[in-house]
Amino acid sequence: MPETAASSSKRRVPDFFHVLATLETLCASLSPGDRVPTHTVLMAQFGASERTVLRALEELRRTGLVVRRNGIGTFVAERAGHSHTVVAIAEPRRFFDDRGVAELCRCAEDAGISLVYRAVAADAERAHLPLPGGHPSHGYLVFGNSLEPVAKRLQDVGCRVVMIGAQPHEVAEVPCVYGDHEQGGYLALQHLVELGHRRVAFWGGPHGEHATRGPGYQRALLEAGRGQQSITTSVLSPETVAGWKKCPERIAAFFRTPEAPTGILAWSDREALTLLSLLARAGVRVPDEVSLVGYEALVEGERVYPALTTVDHGWCQQLQAAFRLLTGATPPPRSHTTVLVPSLVLRESTCRPPR
Repeated sequence: MPETAASSSKRRVPDFFHVLATLETLCASLSPGDRVPTHTVLMAQFGASERTVLRALEELRRTGLVVRRNGIGTFVAERAGHSHTVVAIAEPRRFFDDRGVAELCRCAEDAGISLVYRAVAADAERAHLPLPGGHPSHGYLVFGNSLEPVAKRLQDVGCRVVMIGAQPHEVAEVPCVYGDHEQGGYLALQHLVELGHRRVAFWGGPHGEHATRGPGYQRALLEAGRGQQSITTSVLSPETVAGWKKCPERIAAFFRTPEAPTGILAWSDREALTLLSLLARAGVRVPDEVSLVGYEALVEGERVYPALTTVDHGWCQQLQAAFRLLTGATPPPRSHTTVLVPSLVLRESTCRPPR
């Protein structure tokens, strides 16, 4: 069964990134040679698991911020600057999933470069940058459109910056790497239309005409219209889904109505997995009664039943491309964009609609 939102939330508090960022701040406030509290003390302080704390301490050791002496303890390392460091920054609890962290660590290790994570607020005035000791020579990887003001400010003071997952609204002002959400939206909706679905609902994320996937949805609908296929679309509101969580009987009643959707496009795999769990509790069968499509191609989507049909937007490839841009011999132009074309991953959660 897919994980529920409640259980997922419990595991993420506090997560690895939160513990790592807090420990980095602690080390920056200490002097070289100062002792870092033991992992058991840190576990009690953060309310985190032993695995999370030890993993964060190991990452600090790997990046050279601390040294660990067997049988003695962990100490703040002598500061040699940040000449071989890349800093990855994002809003708290965004983008740094285990897959992204592992891929960035691999890229850094292959290049012989240290990697540091920073959580910053979207408000550029409150961003705690640069790092103690100055800006890193290799620069910053900035995640998401909301941190574009931070990226511009760093670029204006001479830092190398590459944004990831941020699609420019018009002309790019900061080098960026992102997946083609318009094409991804088109592939997802086109798939349901080709299966014969005529009533499709959207769940989670921005689904209006100005959303990044909106033009792709419209293109798929126009193609269906030219083929004399009438498609009805709707949006599952947060209030509706919140009611379903409280009372699964409402879900079954909803899908018994004549106007109920036969296919659902979720904004992300995580939202799709939450919905899959709710439908299973209510006895609504996927895909026999309703088809479900996610977005992101998370590993978790392969492990549930039915396995989740999804759109792979090349997240690891985006990280690799951004890392190469940032650490190349010459900085990329400000208007540089690298766009990854998504692909549809067909699994078991979609089929032809019921008669």
